[in-house]
Amino acid sequence: MDVGELVAGRFRLAQRVGSGGMGTVYRATDERTGEPVALKVLHEYLPESVERFGREVAALARMSHPNIVKYVAHGDSPPFVAMEWLEGEDLAQRLRSGPMEIADAVELGARLAGALEHAHEHGIVHRDIKPGNLLFENGETSRVRVLDFGLAWITGDVGFRTSAGTMLGTPGYMAPEQARGEAVDARADVFALSCVLYKCLTGRGPFSGGDAVATLAKMLFDEAEPVSSVRPACVRSSSWAFCSWPSTSPAPSSSSSCSAPCSSSSPVSRSSSW
Repeated sequence: MDVGELVAGRFRLAQRVGSGGMGTVYRATDERTGEPVALKVLHEYLPESVERFGREVAALARMSHPNIVKYVAHGDSPPFVAMEWLEGEDLAQRLRSGPMEIADAVELGARLAGALEHAHEHGIVHRDIKPGNLLFENGETSRVRVLDFGLAWITGDVGFRTSAGTMLGTPGYMAPEQARGEAVDARADVFALSCVLYKCLTGRGPFSGGDAVATLAKMLFDEAEPVSSVRPACVRSSSWAFCSWPSTSPAPSSSSSCSAPCSSSSPVSRSSSW
């Protein structure tokens, strides 16, 4: 597709901004509103790619939350989805300069927990929560957005299937059951968010290894070092309980009521509630 082309009689392509395995993202102008949008166009038509893209579109269309990228429209010729255009930096870029201030991490965690709660209430599991998929609009923590629902799972929708044994996600953030290619639910996002917040506070992931295989092995078999051991200023408080960071041992039964996302490598003991 060329810059200047009109898609679906509505979106005028202005700039190609990125391309991945399944699709290309353009900055475009919505000629109905005059607003800029991010237009993701599918360019790979393998059955699995078409199914995954359809799942992403369906997930985005279901949700409306201030901390989730806003859906605008979608179409079929060619397959595309239009979303709000966002300017800013992602969390991966921000963390290159070191850990976040504790207060900023608390605010970020609360906003992301709210966004994921909204997704889960609509039957959507993101399955790829990581710093690169969290963008701060204009650099503001309060305006963080969850991006990229390309690996999302919609619960109860038998039309969308992932082959048994298929590992989808990002090592260092995916839950153990996800790494094993097992079925996942909202608890996988809870685990991933805990890993993200651990890195926000310490500057490193809880299961960092030399490569993807080493990282997965640590996550499956090792205990994460307590965040307070890495950064002593992080202690329990009445307003924010950093409890049960990603661990290979079951979380205590009380973890389901703590105010921060809690996680364990056991999905049974890991709470899916916020």
